Amino acid sequence: MQLSKLGILGLLDETSGAETRDLARKIERLGYAALWFPQQAGREAFSFASYLLSQTEHLVVGTGVAMATPVPTTRCSV
Repeated sequence: MQLSKLGILGLLDETSGAETRDLARKIERLGYAALWFPQQAGREAFSFASYLLSQTEHLVVGTGVAMATPVPTTRCSV
């Protein structure tokens, strides 16, 4: 994992799964090393990170904030 390149912080709660996939692929194509996002009201952070990782080849994905409290399963979909 190389974090010496620039990364992007994205606020992605209002985007669809397809939109975030396309954005992650574009960020990777442009040469950025990482996509960071906070866990906000819409998505469970670790499931969302897994989805983004499955849609890219080399992009590092991370959450700056992940809630420690249990999240209802209805919020765990991408």
